[in-house]
Order: sequence, then structure tokens, then C-alpha cells
Amino acid sequence: MEQFKDFRKFILDIERYGREAGMVKVIPPKEWKDEFDASNQSLDHLKVEQPPIQSFIGTNEICKQELLSNEKDYTLGEWLSLCQEKEHRPPNILPNEDREKNVRPNSEQIIGHYNTEYYREMEINYWHRLKDTTPYCGKSPSKSLFNAHAKGWNLNDLDGILRDKKVSIPPLTEPHLAFGMWKSTFAWHLEHLNLYSINYLHIGASKQWYAIPPGRFMSFEIIMGKTFPEMKDKCKSFLRHRAAVMSPRRLADHSIPVNKCVQHEGEFLITFPYSYHYGYNLDFNCSESVNFAINPWINVGCLPMLCGCTKE
Repeated sequence: MEQFKDFRKFILDIERYGREAGMVKVIPPKEWKDEFDASNQSLDHLKVEQPPIQSFIGTNEICKQELLSNEKDYTLGEWLSLCQEKEHRPPNILPNEDREKNVRPNSEQIIGHYNTEYYREMEINYWHRLKDTTPYCGKSPSKSLFNAHAKGWNLNDLDGILRDKKVSIPPLTEPHLAFGMWKSTFAWHLEHLNLYSINYLHIGASKQWYAIPPGRFMSFEIIMGKTFPEMKDKCKSFLRHRAAVMSPRRLADHSIPVNKCVQHEGEFLITFPYSYHYGYNLDFNCSESVNFAINPWINVGCLPMLCGCTKE
């Protein structure tokens, strides 16, 4: 807990791991979680606002993601019901008796930390049947589930140079909530201005993450440009559109290493500058994320090529 209290110092201390791997998972100490635990909060007030539908065009392992508009809003209960529909259910890979069950009273969602083999099988199913379903990608206009009790690692008031300088860029410096379902995906991308990102999984099923080591970002961009030439011709920074999908297996064919990590409920996942990352959800969940910066970012913050496709 003593190490965990000082957020900025903690990030500086793990910087060497992040620069090598591209991402770092942090499991908060019990003392912090006892003081702040969103799983005990009532989430009934949350609304999922017009979640777009994800469609994948191409092969299962190399394709383009497109977002289809959806004008319907969902309460959290309605979102959970949507996640329970047959077409959005994850495969029942393990017998029920082999799973660690943990039923939340406000969601009836079964949550558990399964064994490594389970996540490998889920990963195989995800990539072999990516095009079979059209998951929804949910976000909420509600900003944060953190409150003043969450000292140090409060995504609503995160220590760093952006806070020092009172920088306010709402899409980046204000946290947002995301709601996942089986196969809902965030495709390969860097953070805007190559900032750090931090994601906290408040409640629900795990997230599968992939990250490219920052030292290999140029090799990755070259391969992706050759794989998606039409997208690159339209925009030199096409990867910022979060639309290009390529599996770790196909990247390995081009000698691009991909690090993997599973984030569980109550854990933080931090991505580092120049680390391309990708991920998907394994079932219903609610997470929160925001961008931040500490001193090592300053030298790289002005370098990224920006996308000029829209005014934003």
C-alpha cells in the first residue's frame, strides 16, 4: 500500500516495464480496494447511449472494422439483457462446475477468474469466428464511478503533468465509462498524442489485451500499411481510426511480437506511449478509462503524426 499511494512515482518506477512490454497490469492492494469498490455501488442510474454495432469485413484474422449507427439508448438492465441474447453469448468452453462463480446481486452476471487454458480457448474462438457476430460497443455519458475516497488512483482526479498544468481536453483528460459484451472490440491504435492510458475494470467479465512493444511500432506500422493499402492511401494515420484488425498469429508471420494480458475485475491496465494496443471483452462488463502524462511523455508528445480526416 505504501508503494501504491503515490501514483506518479509508481508509474515512474514501472516505466522500464512499460517501455519493454507496452502495457502493465496493476492489481491494487486490498487496503485500497476495501476503501473503494464500485461493485458494491448501485449502477442502475447509468445509461448506454446509442452504442454502435461493430461489423468486420474481410477474413477472420485480417479485416476492417466498421461501425454501424444505432439510435437506441439502453438502461444498464437492458444492456445486460442484450448481452444475454443468444447471438451475444460467449462459447461455453468449460463445464460450469469448473468455473469459479461469483454472482453480483445487481446484475446476475457470473464473473470469475478462470484458468489460462480457458482464456486461450476463448482467444481461439474469438479469432476463428470473429465475423460470425455483430457486437455492440457501449459508452455512457456518465463520466466516472470514482469518488473522493479513491485516493491516488482516482481516474477522476489523476496525478500527472496534465493536471499540474490544468489542461482540459474533454475526450482525453476526462474519464469515460465503457460497457462491453462478448467480442466487443477496440482495434489496433495508439492513444491521441501518444499519451499514457489507464483502464480500470469496475465490474464484470475480463478483457483480453494485446500490445506491441514500443520499440517495434515502426515495423508494425509498415506491415499494417502494406496489409491495408487502401486505408493508408486515404489517411497516413489510418491506424488512429481504430478500424484495422490483424490477429497476433498473422503479425507473428511478419516477426512482429505481440504481448498478451488478461485484465480482471478490480484491476488496472496501463498502456505506454508508442505502444499499439488492441483488445476485446469476454462478456458483460463496465470499465473506465482516461489519458494522462508524466515527464517521460514530454519528449514524445509532439512527435505523432495527427489524423486530418476530421476537424476533431
